[in-house]
Amino acid sequence: MKKYFLILALFLVASGCEKVNLEGPDTLPAPGLGRQKAEIPEVSTPFTASFRTSGEPTFIAEGLALVLGGSISGQATHVGLLQEGSTWDYYFPVESGGYVKLSDLLTTLDYEEIPALLSVLEQETIQLPLGGTIHSANGDYYTYFGFVEVVRDTGLLTGIMNFTGGTGRFEGVTGAITLNGWADIALGEAAFRGVGTIIFPKR
Repeated sequence: MKKYFLILALFLVASGCEKVNLEGPDTLPAPGLGRQKAEIPEVSTPFTASFRTSGEPTFIAEGLALVLGGSISGQATHVGLLQEGSTWDYYFPVESGGYVKLSDLLTTLDYEEIPALLSVLEQETIQLPLGGTIHSANGDYYTYFGFVEVVRDTGLLTGIMNFTGGTGRFEGVTGAITLNGWADIALGEAAFRGVGTIIFPKR
């Protein structure tokens, strides 16, 4: 009887081995299977901010100096208190397309071209592109670009700030906030709030 059990056991082992095709594609795990890092979907969250700007006048021509950029302080969602290095700059459209910092543009203008440029700043409602960086306490920062409109007589400021990426946790961020407050273009001083949405990309 033991002999029959031994033969039956050997037969079952042999039969089991025949079912394993070591050269068949079905015996190999599909590439990339196994433990994988879960993909984090795009996240859209509310964003609020309170900003204040300051700056030093830039010499433009004899008897004429304007503040064209400087530092920005305040606090914002996902940032906390803005850190040193947070900046703002006025930009200006160029014929070749795109925008350049107004401060950089003035260094390349001929004296005769300055009045035409300054005419933009003398309008009743002044519209200017605005860009810069916002730094957080951990060293990460995001960049922004948008447009502000200031009524000369009242100083009323409205506009939009678009998020255009950054470093660390702000890498690849998008979204926008609307701006409301006041500004003195000549002094480069402004205080405004922003409300909107910031979108963190998939990771």
